[in-house]
Amino acid sequence: MRTVTSMSFKSNKTRLCEDDVYDGRDYWFMAAQSNNISSGTSGMPLKQRANTIRPQVDEEEDISAQLADPDPESNWALEKIATNKLLQWLGNFIHRRCFRLIFLTPEEPVAWIRSVERELIADKWQTDRFLIPSNIIFLYMICRDVISSRVTTKQELREILMICLYVTYSYAGPEISYPAKYFRRGARNEDFWDKCLSVIGSLSGEMVRINNDPIFYAKTFASLKAKGGR
Repeated sequence: MRTVTSMSFKSNKTRLCEDDVYDGRDYWFMAAQSNNISSGTSGMPLKQRANTIRPQVDEEEDISAQLADPDPESNWALEKIATNKLLQWLGNFIHRRCFRLIFLTPEEPVAWIRSVERELIADKWQTDRFLIPSNIIFLYMICRDVISSRVTTKQELREILMICLYVTYSYAGPEISYPAKYFRRGARNEDFWDKCLSVIGSLSGEMVRINNDPIFYAKTFASLKAKGGR
């Protein structure tokens, strides 16, 4: 039996590893998303969107300057500040959405997200940072539709969040593909891939749109601020 651990929306190639059972659906998943993207990705890449959109925000956050600063020498520091603020908003959004988890803190989902990036970098699966403003906005767009208020345990929430994160990495990450073992976090292999397929089936249009439509990107940013700010 062949085994795979990663899929890519960017290529028709799949990196073979050692921990996922191949049952044929991973290729379908990869090909389906590749076809979706090929129909509408002639515009500017998602990663560059953070430097082109100027969302209207108040002085407290001042994220518009951080996402569109023209000075290359200050871009890194501003991006880091913007990334931290956007992750804070995302954690707040998840915390408020999952109100049944009375012991959940806004910082926990953010810690789960950051731990994946640290592990991927430590194991040399990526060299560039993934947690940049445009990718966090993309992740929020996925979480907004996938994470339900009916979640009853932290483990269930973490599994769902990791599925959202894996889809985001596969679409917007700097590498061709990523091993799923860093994202499964206790989920059964079959359930993990089934849920990934479900996310792609329901949100592929939005994933293409946010890459090509600056207005939709800005509205998604505004939604994250509204639902996660303060």
